[in-house]
Formats: sequence, C-alpha cells, structure tokens
Amino acid sequence: MIRQAYVCGSYSAHTEGITLAHVRAALGHAHTLASVGWSPIVPHVMGSHRATWDEAMTRCREILRGLDPACDVLVTLPGWEHSRGAREEVELAREVGLRVVTMREALR
Repeated sequence: MIRQAYVCGSYSAHTEGITLAHVRAALGHAHTLASVGWSPIVPHVMGSHRATWDEAMTRCREILRGLDPACDVLVTLPGWEHSRGAREEVELAREVGLRVVTMREALR
C-alpha cells in the first residue's frame, strides 16, 4: 500500500528569495519522508508558480480531498501556523478525516 504524505508549509512570501527558501525546505522534507517510505506530495512544486493564491489553493483543496484517510496524512512543516494557506489546508484535512502530523511524527 502506498502511503502518501501531503507536505504542508509556507510557500509565498514578500520576496522571491524567501519563497524559494520555502520551496527548497519543502523539497528537503519530502526527500526525508521518501527515505522512510512515504510517497510525498509537494504542492509547492505542482502547477504554475504564476497562479493566484485562490488558484493554487483550489488545486491544494482538490489534492487533499482525493487522499485516503485510511493511509494518507498531512505533514506539517515547522512554522506552518504562520501561513494562511497552510492553516486552511490543516483545517480541510481534519474535515475530510486525514491525520495531521508533524514531521517528527511522520518519521516514527
């Protein structure tokens, strides 16, 4: 059975440099998740980087609704609570019955 882990953390920022740092962090965490058997989903690198916030969040909502609560999880990255989009993703994950875990919990 494939266990998918939706990587949830900050993406957009006031500068391109900080946004790029968020993307790199998400990819690094995804690599770590993959090394312990998860199949990571990294919305930070899916779709157009020119998408509006609403367009990007629509895509994220669709991905989350398509996950299987029996085996998939949403993994929060450090600082996720400072991101409006990540907070919405966590709320939706809980609504659809997905487990919400920290990176540390996902690595156990």
